[in-house]
Amino acid sequence: MACSAEAAGDSSSRVWQNVPMGAFSAFALGSLVVGLLGSLHFAWIAKVPEDRRDTRAPAQFHADVPLVSVASGTAQTITSLQPRTTGAFAPAANPVGGTIEGETGSVVSTSLRPRTTGAFAPAANPEGGTITVLINTRSPQDMEELRTICLPSLEKHLAFEITVTILYEGPNVAALQGMLNQYEKPTKLTFSFVDVTRYWEVSADDLNMQRNSRSCPNSVMGYQKMCEFWTVHVQHVPELFGYRYIWRLDGDSILTQPVNTSLFDIMRAENLIYGFGIYAGDNAACCGGLAARLSAFYKQHPQWAPAPENKAAWDFISTFESKGCPLWNTNFMLMDLKWFRESEAYNAFVKTVVPGIMEHRWGDHIIQTIFLKTHVARSRYACMKPWVPGYSHQGGDLNCCGKELPCAWDTGLVSGAF
Repeated sequence: MACSAEAAGDSSSRVWQNVPMGAFSAFALGSLVVGLLGSLHFAWIAKVPEDRRDTRAPAQFHADVPLVSVASGTAQTITSLQPRTTGAFAPAANPVGGTIEGETGSVVSTSLRPRTTGAFAPAANPEGGTITVLINTRSPQDMEELRTICLPSLEKHLAFEITVTILYEGPNVAALQGMLNQYEKPTKLTFSFVDVTRYWEVSADDLNMQRNSRSCPNSVMGYQKMCEFWTVHVQHVPELFGYRYIWRLDGDSILTQPVNTSLFDIMRAENLIYGFGIYAGDNAACCGGLAARLSAFYKQHPQWAPAPENKAAWDFISTFESKGCPLWNTNFMLMDLKWFRESEAYNAFVKTVVPGIMEHRWGDHIIQTIFLKTHVARSRYACMKPWVPGYSHQGGDLNCCGKELPCAWDTGLVSGAF
C-alpha cells in the first residue's frame, strides 16, 4: 500500500495529539530548564580565554572496551568512553605518566592497557624505553613461550617497572590477549599491543626476488620479512614514536639473574645508540655479497664512508666473509630509535639491502653489525653484560665483553673479526 504525502505529514501531529496535557507541560518545563542551562553554559564558555578553549575536532569514541588489568591480569570492561586507537595512539597530556585528568575531563590511565587491535598506551617517559617482543599469533608455541618463559623471568629479575610492547603479526590477537589473561599477577610489567601485520605483506617483487634465492637455510618468506622489519621498518613504526629506546627480546629469552639498573638509563648516560650481548657468526650462504654491497654504497656516498685512514673499518668490510660474517645476535639488543630514525646514511643503506634480504636471506643482525662497525664511533655501541649478568636464549648466554675487558676487535691482541 502506498503512503500519501498527506498521511505522512499527519502522522507526527497525531502523535502529539495522543500526549497527555500533563506530560506536555512537563516537557515544556524541561525544555525551558535545558534552554536556561544552555544559555548559562554559553555565557561561561564566553568567559574562557581563547588560548584555554578546547577547539579540537571531536574524536571518535566507543564504549565498553575490554582491557587487561595489570594488577590482576584479568579482563575488565571499562564503561567510560575510550578513543578508537586502531593503528595509532593518543598522545598523553602528561608525558611523565600516571592518570591524567585534563581540563576537558578526559582520562588517560597508564595502569590499564587497551586490548583493541593496534591500540597503544602513551609512553610513560619519552626519553625512556620499552621491551619489545615480536609474536606470531598464528603460532601457539610463540605465545606459550612468552607466557611461560620470557615474562616470568622479567617479573622475577627486573628491579624496576617497565612496559612490554608486544609487536604481533597475524590475525589471532584474541588468543594473544587470552594468553596474557592467564599471566598471574604482574607487578612490574604493563603490556601494550602493536599490530605489525602490515609489514609482512608480500609483494610481487618480494616473490620474484625470493625465487632467485641462493638456497640459504631458513630462507622462508616469513623469516625474511622479519629480517626486513627489524632492519628497515621498526624505527619508523608510529606506535613506537613515544619511546627513545627499545630493548628487543625473543619470547624464549630468559633473564637468570637480577637486573638492577635500567638499561635505558645506561644507553642515555653513555650516549649509546646500540647495545648488544651475544657475538656469533652467520652461515656463509646467508651473508655472501653484503660486504660488497656496503663497499659499493660507501663509494657511491663518500660523505658517509669511513675515512681512508680508518683501517679497522675497511678491514672489517674486506675480511667480513672470510672471518665467518661476524655479528651481534639480535635476540638481545637495544636500539636508540631516534638515531636509527634520523640517520640519513642508515636509512639510505638499508633500503638498498632489501633485495639481498629476499635473495640471500641477509639477516638484520649482520646488516646492523657491519654498518655500525664501519660507520659510527666505537663509543656509540657497547656490550650490556656488565648490567645484565645472567641471560639465556636457547642455551646460549651473553658472551660479549664489557669496558673492563675489551674484546678482540678492540685491542687487536686476539685474531678474529671481533
